[in-house]
Amino acid sequence: MSIHSEEKRNNHPLWDVYDLLRTASLNIKYHSVIVRRLHRANSFMEVTLALVAPSSAIAGLWFWKTATGVYAWKFLAVLAAVVALLKPLFKLADRLRRAEESVTGYRSLYHDLETIGILARERESYDEELKARFHEALQKKKQLLTQEPVLAIDKKLRAACQQEVIEELPTRGFYFPRRIHDERRKEAG
Repeated sequence: MSIHSEEKRNNHPLWDVYDLLRTASLNIKYHSVIVRRLHRANSFMEVTLALVAPSSAIAGLWFWKTATGVYAWKFLAVLAAVVALLKPLFKLADRLRRAEESVTGYRSLYHDLETIGILARERESYDEELKARFHEALQKKKQLLTQEPVLAIDKKLRAACQQEVIEELPTRGFYFPRRIHDERRKEAG
């Protein structure tokens, strides 16, 4: 997933840094929600299996000996059987691990890009060293894309995450070396 600025009017190479920064932020947010969802689903399955296990202390409770309890216990047993059959098919643990690795990778990429932006502001220049760092970040992005979990995109979630990123990282807050600001003033002039 990516997010791009519409304001590439001055075509400064720092726009690429900021676009990738926003893309990393989007992927952190999106995949973090996916991780939470997978954790919940995995926890549901684990708890369901633990509750109905024959060795469970819950199995011996008085409630299960009542008429309602017998039906409830049968329902839980069927649910546990279904969960036990589906759990290997869903491969939640594997999907969860890949999603967590994706979040970690994008956090690292975000940090690298944020550092480039901060150093450009401190130096008042987007110099060759920073450009080289950006090229390293692009390689990290390439690696992340090859390792990214293959999941159907939740368009509603993606749109919500994109909106958060746009609000948290507005383009007006990005730094560009003074030379660019002076050139824009002359053009507007």
